[in-house]
Parts: sequence; structure tokens; C-alpha cells
Amino acid sequence: MCGIAGIFAYAADSPPVDRAELLRIRDRMAARGPDGAGDWIAADGRIGLAHRRLAIIDLSEAGAQPMHDPATGNVIVFNGEIYNYRELRRELEARGAVFRSQSDTEVLLALYAAYGADMLPKLRGMFAFGIWDAQKRGLLLARDPFGIKPLYIADDGKTLRFASQVKALLAGGALNDTPCPAGICGFFVWGHVPRAMDLCKSDQGTACGSCAFPEGKRPHACSADLFRPARRDRSGRKRGFGARRSVSRNPRCAFRKRPLSPCRRRAGRSVSFGRPRFEPRCGTWCPNRGAKLDAFTLAFDEFRDSAEDESVIAEQTARLLGICHKTERIARADFESERARFLEAMDQPTIDGLNTYLISRSAGATGIKVALSGLGGDELLCGYPSFRQVPRLARALKVFSAAPRLGRLFRRATAPLARRFSKPKAAGLLEYGSTLAGAYVAAPSALHAVGAYEHPRARPCARRPFPARAGGGFAVPDRRNSIGEPCGQWRVEMSCYMRNQLLRDADWAGMAHSLEIRVPFVDPFLFRQSVRLLGSVPRIERDVLLKRASPCVAALIANRPKTGFNTPVATWIAARRGGARLRPWADEVFREFSQRWQVAVIARRVESSPRNILVFRFGQLGDTLVALPAFRILRRRFPEARITVLTAKDPNANWVMAEEVLPQGLVDGFLTYETGQSGPSLGEALRLLPKIRSSRFDLLVYLAPSSRSTVKAWRDHLYFRLAGIADSLGYDLESPYPTRRPGEPLPWLEQEADRLRARLRKDGIDIPVPTSALMRLEPTKADRIAARRFLEEHASSKLHRLVAIGPGSKWPSKRWGEERFAELGRRLIEAFGITPVVLGGREDAALADRLIAFWGKGINGAGPLSIRHAAAVLERCDLYVGNDTGTMHLAAAVGTRCVAIFAAQDWPGRWYPYGQGHIVLRKALPCEGCKLVVCKQYENACLRAISVDEVFEACGRVLRLPAVPKASSQQNALA
Repeated sequence: MCGIAGIFAYAADSPPVDRAELLRIRDRMAARGPDGAGDWIAADGRIGLAHRRLAIIDLSEAGAQPMHDPATGNVIVFNGEIYNYRELRRELEARGAVFRSQSDTEVLLALYAAYGADMLPKLRGMFAFGIWDAQKRGLLLARDPFGIKPLYIADDGKTLRFASQVKALLAGGALNDTPCPAGICGFFVWGHVPRAMDLCKSDQGTACGSCAFPEGKRPHACSADLFRPARRDRSGRKRGFGARRSVSRNPRCAFRKRPLSPCRRRAGRSVSFGRPRFEPRCGTWCPNRGAKLDAFTLAFDEFRDSAEDESVIAEQTARLLGICHKTERIARADFESERARFLEAMDQPTIDGLNTYLISRSAGATGIKVALSGLGGDELLCGYPSFRQVPRLARALKVFSAAPRLGRLFRRATAPLARRFSKPKAAGLLEYGSTLAGAYVAAPSALHAVGAYEHPRARPCARRPFPARAGGGFAVPDRRNSIGEPCGQWRVEMSCYMRNQLLRDADWAGMAHSLEIRVPFVDPFLFRQSVRLLGSVPRIERDVLLKRASPCVAALIANRPKTGFNTPVATWIAARRGGARLRPWADEVFREFSQRWQVAVIARRVESSPRNILVFRFGQLGDTLVALPAFRILRRRFPEARITVLTAKDPNANWVMAEEVLPQGLVDGFLTYETGQSGPSLGEALRLLPKIRSSRFDLLVYLAPSSRSTVKAWRDHLYFRLAGIADSLGYDLESPYPTRRPGEPLPWLEQEADRLRARLRKDGIDIPVPTSALMRLEPTKADRIAARRFLEEHASSKLHRLVAIGPGSKWPSKRWGEERFAELGRRLIEAFGITPVVLGGREDAALADRLIAFWGKGINGAGPLSIRHAAAVLERCDLYVGNDTGTMHLAAAVGTRCVAIFAAQDWPGRWYPYGQGHIVLRKALPCEGCKLVVCKQYENACLRAISVDEVFEACGRVLRLPAVPKASSQQNALA
């Protein structure tokens, strides 16, 4: 199990292989191959192959890839395992072949040298490989008949690229990663991306058992699909997988030849071996008798003491068979902590795979590299209820096939009721259920195959409320192409659900933990035996299988009802969003991939030439300071771009503009609009529109406060699109606040600076610098000199331990009270001999005069100081104590510790001073989170609950600490 990649420039005018691109593709699959990496590019630069290695059979360097054949000059990259490679090796040695290693990869090279592309029918295993034919100057790409191992290609008519994962191909940077509407629609219909419609327009999933062999021309393919229908030869007899052959009608006879023997073939390896999910229905064999077999089972708190909890019976079965068994119990907290890594590991969107991911994590943590899975057993042996229900439904509705308009009329008439009282697809039963394909989608038992059902995002693509036939690509194999009703349904399950979802999910989920998952039931030999058997026997009964199990195990599970390998993900998502359904989970998965596309788009733009950027950020001093890290990140990522800030200008002359706050050189210009309490008027917005259009901005960075409602954010988005800015980043269209639970205190919110940075990070814009360093504001030498002169000129006595006091606020609901600040200042002067410096806006000058008169000492800095000079004054202070204001953020930005007095009108955490060493005093009352500018009803009860004693004690704790060392302007590289 490895990761393979390649680039083939087959056209005469195509550029040579870019090694950097090839390595980016390869290394995006590092988890698939942690044991080694290699690459090879031909001397003429027309072909390049790369490989990530997970060593399983031959652990020596002789098994490294890309592997060369010295006799022919051919080169191979291979992902998977060939289970019959020892037999093939003996056959080739009898023909004179000489081998240098014990790997199955070298056997493939020798087999190709002997048989060419005709080698494929000889292979038994799971595989995807590429072989460069040095003589023919062509590339053979092949997959196993079931498509167990993935292989994705992208062909632009000149260059062919292939890899084991879609995200690896996109990581190369040369492909169009525009999402394919049909692929998105397929995900919201089925819960995964159907093979016929890949997620990105430039990707194509290679057909199972196919080969592409360009010989200096455009690639062509030959298919060896196991699922193609039977055909009649010249004698009139059927040929192919649907042909009936002589087989006993007694299923017990058919199982006497140990059809599970392929399991033992899969046990050959040089590394530790395990079973990721022990199924109590098995217990017929052990690989390499006498060898240790580890088994793992998932258990969930939500399933405890229910029929879906298999952990108890799994442990009992393991004891009976003498198997080393481990139960991994998963709680919702484990899911929440692992959710981001799970979504990151996902190659294409799917609502399944979490179970395999979690059990693979458990197995991989023990050092196991190879695991067996029971995947395919239900499909092979007709274990799902749909094998009985779907054909029965198709037969019952067959009469409507003669009158399709009647079914269509019924669907249109009942669709509103069906959407309200049942699943939307139910309305299409009469219209589509007369065929096996339509009944498969519509049957209630097909829930495992249909993920999000009729999701709103699917409708624009499907154009119909029931998408089984929409767009052509959604159509599942029909019974007309099958071998009878039971086998037709069996074929649908294997070719759609198993191939497109289960096998794909098992591959990426296992390889996320460097674990190779082998699937003994997905085997051509068993496939052919099952075809012959199902041609005569409609269904293999359970007692037939139990005859092959150990008697003690058969007695234990004989009467146990069938259960699936389920996870309570719908319940976990419902705890956050409401409604225990899979649609919210599908939405979350799709949102993750949408962000990836946005990141990829922005990443390409970053590599392009300098551009003209508009940053939308409004607010005053504090709002601008908390956005300082985001501005610095933008300047670092777009060093040559022209950055213009669009911000609000209030008629109030006391407002602090962003131009006064941001360091020089960080932005290049400002656009302002006049605003009132409810934002800009329609006339002001229309006046500004031609200015923005004429500036020809090619990128908008949306840094509006995170509290901006979703409606306003969408309105802003439409406005800027109307203004001619097509590209944007930084939008956060989620609810700005989490759900508030009645009777519980408000939850803690991430600080605004971190929230803004996270929004940029989602779009791929970030730099490796801590937010605390990006927040730091260093006054210049001239600012420091001006601040010292101001303090010396306005001090009525000798300066001693400066303490900044901020008693004002433009929001009355944030003011602690003049009399409290007066008492606090008096006690600080008496206890510590401080010199108070009152800071604030011009409107706070009179308040500052009254306080200084009461104390008998102090400096009034409210009004006459510019923002930069005020920052230099704050830098000289040992402490800032005051309300939640921009002055508080300015003190934190220059490294001065704060004792901040917060009202409860906003949520905790979001606007707290950034950095270490600060003390925040806040009282949570039942009315917290009111967002009131003026608190008339309770007269600032949350602030009145904070006593002078509490604030004085907090100030004393800070003043007794060693002084904070102040960095010089020469040490600051970010200003």
C-alpha cells in the first residue's frame, strides 16, 4: 500500500516534466508511504514517476520504487499487493527470469516484459500501477478489476498526470481544480462522488481493470470490468460474468471448497497483522495457523446496551477463538477532537468513512501495518435487506412502466407532502421505481447508498426532484444489463455502493494512519463462484454460512439480528445543530471541501503578479488594533500589492480613524464612507460604488467584525460583487455566536484577533509568526521622545511608577463610574506612590480634570495626545486600569499589563486584552450578552457588581510583579 504519481508529456509541443510539481504531488501523499520516497525522470524529460513507500513484503532497499528493469529499461510505480506473486515468480523463473528482490513489484516488471498488457488477467490482488515502456515510449496504467486501489488521472490533451489521490494531483498546482457541478450534485444525492463524475473538472477516475497506453499520442483505454453484462457468442451461448454454468443447486456443496481461502493469501507479509473490526459473524480461519492475530472493535457510548453495540459479542467471540482483542470506546469528545484531522484526511467528500478512520487509528497506534476487513461480505453474499426489498418493489411497480406519465403526475402532486412528512425521494416511487435502478434509490432499505437524499444543492444540477436518472451520470446499472433480478440487485450494490464508497473510503481512511486494509471478500475468484451460485440460488441463507463457522461461534451468534458498522455521527452533529439526520453532516463535509477549493484558488493568486487589494474593516481604535495581525499577514503575503482600506468615518470628530493607528507602510491608501448608528445609508453606498469600480480592485479582503450578522455579510458580498470585485477572501458566513443555552452562562469566545486570523487561514493566507508578535505595536524613537517631553511638562511633581487610567468610554454601558475611579486612584497613590496618567478621547478631558483635582496629582492625557504619542506614554506605564476601550487595546499592544473592567453586555473573551499577564474583571448576570449601548433598566448592574476592593487587589498583584521589559524599535521587525 503506497502512493504513486506520474507526469507524462506525450505531445510533441508539451513542456517537459516539472520535477518540483512531481514532488509536490508525491509528498502530498506522505501518510500513504512513511517508509520511503523516490522519483525518476527520463533523460529527455518526457516522463516522470514518483512513489511513497509503505514497506510490507520486502523491507529492504531492493524493494524501493520507482523500480527499474535492467534488461528492458522499463520503470514501474506500484500501489497495492499481488497475492499470487509467488506463483507468478516461479512461472517466470522457469522461463529464465532472474530476480534481485523478494518484492511483488519486481514480479510485475518481469511479467510485463514477458506478456505486455496481457499480464492483467493473471494478477490476483489489489493494485494500481504505472509502467513506462522504454521501447514503445508508452505508459501502461492499470487497476484491479474491482477498483480496490484508486488511480486518478488528468489529461489536458498534451500531458497526462496520475496519482493515488485527487488532492495529491491538485497539490501539483498545474490543474484546474474548479469543482464539477455534476460531482457536487452526486455527493448530495448519494453521499459520495460517483465514479462517473469526479469532483474536479480536471480529474478522471480510471475505470477498474483499464489501461491507458499513449504511444506519443492521446491515451486510449481498454476495459476489463467484471460487471459488464453477459454476451452471446456465435454458438448462441452466453459468455461473461452472467453466463450460467454447471453448478450444484445445493449451496452447501458450493461452499465445501473453502471459498474463504483467499483470506490466507492476504496474510503473506513481513510486518504486523491485524483485523480492524472483528466481526462476530466470522471465525472460520486464522492466517498462518499458530500466528498471532489482533482484532479491534469500535464501541460508542450512544450504542451502549443496544443491538448496535457489537463490542460485547465481539469480545466473547474473540475469547472462544483465542484472538487478542481490543475494544476502542469512542465518545463524542473524541469525535470533536478528531473531526478536523478526519476531514483533512478525506480525499473526496463522503458522509461515510468515519468508522474505518477511527478503527484504523486504533490499529495503527499499535504498530500494525496490515489489517483485514470484512468489507464486501454483505455485497457478495446478499446480506443487505435491499437484496429482497428492491426487486420486490420493482416487481410491484412494474405496471407503472407502461404509463410513465401517471407516475410523473403522482410525483408532482405528492411532492409537497412527501417533503414535509417523509423523505423527498418517496414522491418518485411510482415514476422511477419500476426499474431496478430507480427502486434501488427509492427503496427505504437503500439508506446506506443514498447519503443526503434530495439536498437543495443537488436540485440545480439534477433539475428533477428525484435524481436517479438526472444528468445521465446518476443512473445506476439497470436490470436490463444484469443476469436476473437477484443478481441484478447484487451487481448494483457491488458496482455502486461498494466500489464508489466503501472501497474508496477504506483506502483513504486506512492510509491516513499508514495502514493497509485488505479485503478478502472482494476477490475475483469468490466473485465468479458467487455468480455461478446466485444464478441458481436466489439467496444464500444464514445457516449455510454458519455451517462453515466454528460450532462455538455459530451457537453464540445464530440468533443475533444483523447490524451494520454504524457510528452515531448524526447524533453528534445533532448535539450542535439539531436534528439527528445525515444532511447536517453532509453540509459540514461539503463546507470543508468548499474551503479547500477557496484555499487552492487563493494560493494560485498569491503566486501571481502584485495586485490591487481592498480591505474592508471599520471601527475605531480597538477595532483597528485587533485587526493589526491580519493587516501584517496580508502585507507579508502580498508584499508588492497596493492595499487600500475601506473604513467608516463618523461625523463625530472624536472618532479615531484607522489611518491614525496603522503603522506606516502597512497599507497604501484609505477609502472612507460616512456612517451613523445603523451603518452607511443607501445614498452613501451608491456614492461610493463608482469609486470602487474605477479603482479596479482585483481582490477583496473581508475583515468586518466577526459579530457581523450572516445577512449583513451576504449583503456586503453582493455589494462588492456589484462593485466589480470578483475575488474575495476572509468571509465567515457562519453564525457569529454559538448557540446560547437557557439558564447557562455565555460560552467563551475566541479573541477577535484570533478570529480574524482564522478567517484568513481558512483561505490559505497566513505566516508562521505568533499572533502576539503580530499584535505588538512599537512606538518610534521620535514618538518616545515626544511622550517623555509631554510627561515632564505636565507633571506637577516628580514622576514615579506611572499608572494609566482609562475612566471613559463612548458606550455608557461600559463605564464603571467616576466615583469608583476616584476612590481607586486615591488608594493606589497611597499604597504605591504612583503617578496616574488619565488617557482617553477629547470627550474625556473634563472627567480627567476632575479626577486629577480629587487626587491632587496626575497628568491629563485625554485629548492632546495623538494615538502614536499615547502609545509611547502607555509603554512607559507599569499598568493600565480602566474600562473596555480602545485605550486598553493600545496598552496591551505596547506590552503594558492591563486590569480591565468589563461589562457583561458582550460575550466573554472576544474583546479581552491580547497577551499574557492581564487581569479581566467581569460579572456574569442573567442579562449578559445584551449588547446594549445604554443600560437603562439595570443601570449597569454588571459593572456595579465589581467593587473597588476587587480592582485595587488586582492592581496590587500586577504592580508587585517585575516590570515588563520593553523592546526597542530596532528589535521590532514587524512594525
